[in-house]
Amino acid sequence: MDLSVPDSGTSTPLVTRREIALVLAWALVVAGLTALPYVWAVQRAPAQMQFQGFIWGVDEGNVYLAWTRQAAEGRVLLRNQYTTLPQNARFFNVFLLALGRITALTGQHPAIIFHAARLVGGVALLASIYLLAAFVTRSVAARWATLCLASLGSGLGWLAAMWAQSRPEYLPPPLTPPDYAPPPPHAWQVMPEAVTFLSLLLNPLFVWSMALMCLVLLAAAVTVERRSLGWAALAGVLLLAVGNVHTYDVFVLDAAIGVYFLLMVLMGRAQLGQAALRFAVIFAIGLPAPLWAWWTARVDPSYLQKIMTKTLSPPPLRHAGSYARAAAGFRVLASCCRHHVLRTPSTTTWVFRIQSIPFLYALLQRLRSDGPVNAKGSSPSAMRRISSITRIMA
Repeated sequence: MDLSVPDSGTSTPLVTRREIALVLAWALVVAGLTALPYVWAVQRAPAQMQFQGFIWGVDEGNVYLAWTRQAAEGRVLLRNQYTTLPQNARFFNVFLLALGRITALTGQHPAIIFHAARLVGGVALLASIYLLAAFVTRSVAARWATLCLASLGSGLGWLAAMWAQSRPEYLPPPLTPPDYAPPPPHAWQVMPEAVTFLSLLLNPLFVWSMALMCLVLLAAAVTVERRSLGWAALAGVLLLAVGNVHTYDVFVLDAAIGVYFLLMVLMGRAQLGQAALRFAVIFAIGLPAPLWAWWTARVDPSYLQKIMTKTLSPPPLRHAGSYARAAAGFRVLASCCRHHVLRTPSTTTWVFRIQSIPFLYALLQRLRSDGPVNAKGSSPSAMRRISSITRIMA
């Protein structure tokens, strides 16, 4: 399949080779930045301690390593080794199986493969973001503004980190970003996927699933432009991969693609019957992944208990408030766009510059926190053990 866009009756490449080379160079630099805290932690660990490779979500990271080790030993259906509940293991994840296979072939420790996958996945994610931006706008300046914002932007979350140092009883909505969970009693779920750099910094599962999500959206958009069932099938295969790697992302993608197709129909860019057919193809190909997860939950009590674990999110109003600035920025962006061509890239660049600050807040936030609550509900004792090393880095 030729990834090109029609332009005055001819097909032009979506991006040039020079663009891709520069994007990959940028992605390698950003990936290198994410390695610095780990290198520093290894070097600064006290003689009586050993840095285990995680600066966030210690318990969650060790679960991934346990699954990787099982896959390296030849298992295909993975077990939860951190429970005494009865199991009928049916957990199947191609990403973890790939990490396990690489671990077995190289003989390296699973943690090394884990972080190597994180670095490579970071490059893949940033390249995917650029490709998606390239489909939206022909302006190279706007594409780079998008890439830089996604790579290093972090909004105003650093204010939450500073405010929480005094452990106030109340954090107002602008200071409750979804990527930050302050110390108790503010025990809500932190979502590092809300900020791209945090995902690049922390976990390969995040970056690879996000890269696949970008490619799903790109393939779905090209499906409309080219009126192609082949691209719809490709989008479905990518959606199936997302569903296997990070299952609940499927529902967000299905909704986003459905709304996009409907908008294209309303704008006269696609016919209703053809759009419905292509959406059905994408949906049907991606459906086995959530169905497998549903079946696994029915036959494996341990897996069911895991997915039924309650993880608190910020109240809806606070969550909405944390995205209010981004929504305002996107409204300005929409007013600058027409027919997929950004007419005022400099305006858009400055809009997002005002809303975001350099990525260093993300590092300081993680390294200075006395005990953030992660999606798995880390115990304070576990977080104290890791913070004893990470505080050295602050």
